[in-house]
Amino acid sequence: MSATINDLASFNKFFTENQHRFIRFAWTYTRDEVVAEDIVMESLMAYWENRDHMTPEINPARSEERRVG
Repeated sequence: MSATINDLASFNKFFTENQHRFIRFAWTYTRDEVVAEDIVMESLMAYWENRDHMTPEINPARSEERRVG
């Protein structure tokens, strides 16, 4: 499997491995687990839906383009 998060399988693996870490981080700001989960879900959905429009500097899935180009 690719090290980038271009495809759905890689993204799902990334999400599964990091979901709780992201929620804990968001919780430190919200002190509300439901709100923290919602923030994480909305953020990751926004990333997935807009990943092709992000520049390599802000999109880890396109970081190879930055190194090559």
